[in-house]
Amino acid sequence: MGRPLEDNVAVVMGAGAGYGRAVAIALGQAGAIVLAADRDPELAEDTAATVRELGGSGEGFAVHPCDGRGVRAMASATVQHFGRIDVCVVAPLPPSPGPLVEAADERWHAYLEDALVAPQVAIQACVREMLATGHAGDIILVAPPDEPGAAGLVRAGTLALARWWEAELRPTGIRVAALEPRHHESADSLHALVAVACVTVTVEAATPGAFAVGPR
Repeated sequence: MGRPLEDNVAVVMGAGAGYGRAVAIALGQAGAIVLAADRDPELAEDTAATVRELGGSGEGFAVHPCDGRGVRAMASATVQHFGRIDVCVVAPLPPSPGPLVEAADERWHAYLEDALVAPQVAIQACVREMLATGHAGDIILVAPPDEPGAAGLVRAGTLALARWWEAELRPTGIRVAALEPRHHESADSLHALVAVACVTVTVEAATPGAFAVGPR
């Protein structure tokens, strides 16, 4: 594939595994400078190393997704080093808290924080930097497949958050979209999907609340 995102700067939260890792690798192969962020430092660096092995530019960054101060420091450091943030990708997929009737309070709270608080923290940090630098980039949220249980709840929250941010940022030129893998799409096939889409997004108004991926 070509390198349509040559020298674009991309922050990927949750890049250590799953869809986040797949998107980070696809961004790197499309030419972006990838900041692979994850709470697990080894996973973050492993993704960054894979990006580099495939000919891209990748840096790992360890930060807890719900640590607002840490995430803001990461976004600020990215701008200080690279000058801007072009793309922010958030891929929430926390482990299930288990059967609802048995889920302990602390596991349920942790699950909701990872599913809803973490994406808000990351988007807010990156958007603030985009506004401060006057650079209208792209925000992409990866919604899990539509299925019963934990993934379905994360999906609903992700799509709602995307619509909220899209409405708020529309006047600024910053674009927001949700990438929606289907049931049959693994992280590997998502890699191809992102690459074909050139990783930039447009919000389609064909149906209310519909978000699609397409070329700039």
